[in-house]
Amino acid sequence: MWVEIILSIFLLFVFCYWFFHIPTLLTTCRHAELALKRGKVLLVIAHPDDESMFFSPILSYLMNLRDMNLSVLCLSQGETEELGKIRAKELEECLKHVYGLNVHTHLKIIDDKKNLPDNITIFWKSDVIIPYIQSMITIHGVDTIITFDDIGMLSSQSNLCVLKLKSQKTLWRKYTGCLEPFIQYLLHKYFFWQSDCVVVFNNIKNGWTGMSHHHSQFLWFRKLFVIFSQYCWMNTFFVEFTTSDHEK
Repeated sequence: MWVEIILSIFLLFVFCYWFFHIPTLLTTCRHAELALKRGKVLLVIAHPDDESMFFSPILSYLMNLRDMNLSVLCLSQGETEELGKIRAKELEECLKHVYGLNVHTHLKIIDDKKNLPDNITIFWKSDVIIPYIQSMITIHGVDTIITFDDIGMLSSQSNLCVLKLKSQKTLWRKYTGCLEPFIQYLLHKYFFWQSDCVVVFNNIKNGWTGMSHHHSQFLWFRKLFVIFSQYCWMNTFFVEFTTSDHEK
């Protein structure tokens, strides 16, 4: 009886410590860590609300840095149900009030319904996307990019640190809420580490608060997503460094 009570209290203490002691970044890639802490970071997302549904851990980490230098490029307004202008405004409000971004100078939302339609059945061509990314790199002096996809085609840009969000293929692990991140935290902290990997742990406070600014999108199933998806508790990134052809 007493053993169970003591064990329960201990586990509750561990969980509370874990919950409030984050955001935490773990990596053995020193260059990637310095790039995030000292560099000029560009987050590239596909739709409004991606920043809160998938990237709230890394954004929470960045917003706690003293000299955060973040820009955001959103490749569509999210025109599903013809709510593009509303969703774009919601993204602005979220980034401004939750993550402290100067949306007037550091947020770019693309409205190109012809080449970048909000349609999951249509594949966006890289030759359409890359010029927008290169423009943000030039304007803001970006040296670190955070995104979903492989944008290795930016190899013409020298000395970029690219962090690509790792997707979780296993369904049950994808929706285990804080349990999977807690396990991964212990494993990465004390047992093993992947050298080209950056892991950021966080609680869901900013993810939930961020999504609450997306009034048109925060339906019941997205509320469940924020609670149970590991993306709102942790981000795992694969790290790549690009060099221009003449430096290879």
